[in-house]
Amino acid sequence: FQRSVKKILRDEPGELPGTGDQSAKNVFEYFKEFLAIIESPTDKKVVDRDEERRKLRADMQSRTLDTANYLEYSRARSVSFANKYNHKFGSWIATEGDMKIATKAYSILGYFAYETVATIMDLAFMVRHDQTKIYGDSLERLKLSYCNPATYKPYHHGK
Repeated sequence: FQRSVKKILRDEPGELPGTGDQSAKNVFEYFKEFLAIIESPTDKKVVDRDEERRKLRADMQSRTLDTANYLEYSRARSVSFANKYNHKFGSWIATEGDMKIATKAYSILGYFAYETVATIMDLAFMVRHDQTKIYGDSLERLKLSYCNPATYKPYHHGK
């Protein structure tokens, strides 16, 4: 796509309509800047593998829930320290005295607290899931629905 745009721009140099005096500026540079501006925010260069796996585990766990449990689970996952519970979060931080914390700092601390609680809860769910298993990642076992002879414990299933 970029090659075809470059070729068209080389063949038809000139001023862009509605941009004023652009004669000194290359038209290709204008389009390059425009594409950089409209670049999608989902085009991340850095991928957080832990967060990706945590979201996948949460999705797999939510698929096994019934309607009432799913509503409770989704409500619990959407709770944040930023909006409704901001006064409690501020009292936990204990900003008494001379020190004042800006609202942006509260937002950043709330994000860190949310991610910390999400990681702790994910690890707790993994431990709960692994209590009846011998070894392995719970995500891998959720994907596979066959009985693994290495992790199968018949005395747990006969009750």
